[in-house]
Amino acid sequence: MRFFQQFAQQLKQVWQGTSVVGRMSFVVLSAICLAAISGVGYWASQPDYRVLFSAMSPEDAGAVTTKLQAKGIPFQLSAGGTTISVPAALAQQVRVDLAVAGLPAGGAKGYELLDESPLGVTPFLQHVNLGRAMQSELAKTIMQIEPVEFARVHIVRPEPMPFVRDQKPTTASVVLKLKPGTTLNRGVAAGIVSLVASSVEGLTPDTVTILDTTGRVLAGPRNDKTGAAASSQLEHRRETEAYLASKAEEMLSHLLGPGRAIVRVTADINFKRLREKRENIDPESRVMTRERTTQKKSTANSSARGAAGAASNTNRPATDSGSTGTGTQEEESENSYEFSKTVQDLEQPGGEIERLTIAAMVDLTPSGEGAVKDAEGPITLKDVEDIVKRAVGFKPQRDEIKVSSEIVRQQDGFLAYGVEHLRPLNLKTVADAIGMHESTVSRVTSNKYVATPRGVFELKFFFTSSIASSSGGEAHSAESVRHKIRQLIDAEGAEADVHSDDAIVDILKEAGVDIARRTVAKYREAM
Repeated sequence: MRFFQQFAQQLKQVWQGTSVVGRMSFVVLSAICLAAISGVGYWASQPDYRVLFSAMSPEDAGAVTTKLQAKGIPFQLSAGGTTISVPAALAQQVRVDLAVAGLPAGGAKGYELLDESPLGVTPFLQHVNLGRAMQSELAKTIMQIEPVEFARVHIVRPEPMPFVRDQKPTTASVVLKLKPGTTLNRGVAAGIVSLVASSVEGLTPDTVTILDTTGRVLAGPRNDKTGAAASSQLEHRRETEAYLASKAEEMLSHLLGPGRAIVRVTADINFKRLREKRENIDPESRVMTRERTTQKKSTANSSARGAAGAASNTNRPATDSGSTGTGTQEEESENSYEFSKTVQDLEQPGGEIERLTIAAMVDLTPSGEGAVKDAEGPITLKDVEDIVKRAVGFKPQRDEIKVSSEIVRQQDGFLAYGVEHLRPLNLKTVADAIGMHESTVSRVTSNKYVATPRGVFELKFFFTSSIASSSGGEAHSAESVRHKIRQLIDAEGAEADVHSDDAIVDILKEAGVDIARRTVAKYREAM
């Protein structure tokens, strides 16, 4: 007791010896401490919430929250109302209770709609509810596939017509929302099409359309002539070209090193389906199957009865002029033969490669420290051509291949000495040297990088415009001139001497570069 009295006396002395500002600071700090202690105590008294369900549809979220409110269980909503959390101590029991109640239903109600049909419902409503239930059940099944986050199915059943020729087919559309970072390949899309077509009476795979929430068609009606959807044809062609190019590049990278080989493949693919029926008859292998022989015999008799007149009409005997008799015999033979016959029904599916055009650009210069510029590389252009041919399955009468190291040859000065020796180069120069079209060279070099002893560069870096020489010699590359200007500007701070545009022009002209002052100003401003 005395301790508390002494403590209170000391606090009173401290309080009386403190200034007004100190007393106010003490009160504020005390209030803050009390508030912090109260907040921590309140937070500690709150139950620990655990996620019960996440990524729910609005229908399921509404049904679950209604059930929790009826039972008086506290809950929290987050993620835009799609995630429900409950106290951790109740989470497992609540999940079991909701499962018994059939919640969450996983979207719209399925065949539960038929259980809820009232007595006396009309056949039309029964038909509509059956269609809704089938759509919901198919959507739930599709959502079980790994890449699919949400699915919706629409089935259209035309009214029956009195004539078969006027009857329209049943169609279906499926909209998919994929999980972030996932894609749906053609195999999975074909599986979904088969699932929907097999689940609905009168539905065929050709009348099922699948698209994602971005509007991209994943599977659609097929072309009658080719038997494939247009989007699938383009995707198949791209996959074929990328697969063959990657095979060739991978093999060359093992020999030359990464980034020193670029391969592009253009595939002409025939998507038309061919149906053919052949009948081969061998005239040498005949077999008698029937023989028929017919014989005919005939006999003819003639007699003279006398002259016409009274003597023939009376009882007087007439003179017999005589009689003759003749006979014929005919025989007919009819034989039937069967020939050996072979009947073949051939059906060739679409997707056959008709032609491959391969373009390869390689760097065959030796790499590494101590490499000699003019020394032979590990392989030759002929070796590269043979490797690419074997990698893509080259057929001499069908395909075309062009292998070139022209860019490396043109810019060998840059590879050996640096940017100052970069030469002006355009697509036409390379195309004429290798015997290909400019568009092919542009497509091969687009968005591709090459690893060199001086670093990794985009292939477009080696194509630069030319600046004339002041001495009438070889033109200079715009990139090399820009590099020289940058060196002059970087040296200004160290030398405390700022060069004007005219001064830079004079310096470059002395180095053999014929450049205008406005061009120097443009390059300088871009730096």
